[in-house]
Amino acid sequence: MSRQTGVRALVINALVAALYIVLAVVPGVFNLASGAIQFRVSEGLNHLVAFNRKYLLGVVVGCVATTPFSRRWVGSTSSSAVAKP
Repeated sequence: MSRQTGVRALVINALVAALYIVLAVVPGVFNLASGAIQFRVSEGLNHLVAFNRKYLLGVVVGCVATTPFSRRWVGSTSSSAVAKP
């Protein structure tokens, strides 16, 4: 693999990650990605990996970078999740 090909793959993966973040955060601002009916446009990018494995890094980075913007954090303690004595 030449250096130009490696840089091109890195730039494409960065664009996929950025697109994933934007498509995950914008519906969340309008409260479309939470609740009983969820509208998650960014999940459509997960299928890119099925067509070409070179997009795997971009999708994974996008998923990880979007996690802090999630309203329901895995480690959060809400009143319904905490056992009361």
